[in-house]
Amino acid sequence: MVDGRPVIPIHFAHIPGRRTPAALALRGRTYPLDLQGTAWLDRVTDNVVKVEANLLRDMSDVGLRSLDLHVEYKSISLKGISAPMMLPALAEVNVSTPKQHWRNTHAFDHYRTFSTDVEQDSNVKIRAENNKPEISPGDSAPESKEKP
Repeated sequence: MVDGRPVIPIHFAHIPGRRTPAALALRGRTYPLDLQGTAWLDRVTDNVVKVEANLLRDMSDVGLRSLDLHVEYKSISLKGISAPMMLPALAEVNVSTPKQHWRNTHAFDHYRTFSTDVEQDSNVKIRAENNKPEISPGDSAPESKEKP
């Protein structure tokens, strides 16, 4: 039970060799973060209610002793959207290095919706494996719109 809701705990761990959505930027380099943890899903709606995660492997070689994450979600009603959405309400991040410890707490509220318009050049094809634009044979390259 989490906040009076019946939940299903789902344990996860990063699969070695696969891409990770989390990274540490340090001294001009980016280090992938291999995380493990538990996500609690609402047993009725399957929405994420809470996530806790930490490092899967030691990263002391780059000065990161520990990284612990705690994220709580809550149901948010947004203007123009009929059903409430489960969105992050609170995130706590604890980081330890050989010389320091940080604890950052982020509260998320006042969510708002927005919209945007997007156009895709029909001559530019996107390949899923690397997301680089591909120009079909016979097409001319798109013009660069750089400012001087």
